[in-house]
Amino acid sequence: MSQAVDQIHQITSMLDGKAQSVRWEGPDANRFKSSEWPQYKSALTRVAQDLEAVKGIVNKQKQQQINASA
Repeated sequence: MSQAVDQIHQITSMLDGKAQSVRWEGPDANRFKSSEWPQYKSALTRVAQDLEAVKGIVNKQKQQQINASA
């Protein structure tokens, strides 16, 4: 799961760089860069955070099962 989280962070960073540096002008570009992309970026960040939370829960439950079986 850590690998998936790292990949999400890497992809988000790459897309952020491309979104900021793309040669695109006009109202659609402005809307995308100032409104739409930040929303997508936040959604990707939340996915990564949620995966980290799930990882913590799974690891905790795994340890509880190990302790219960001991």
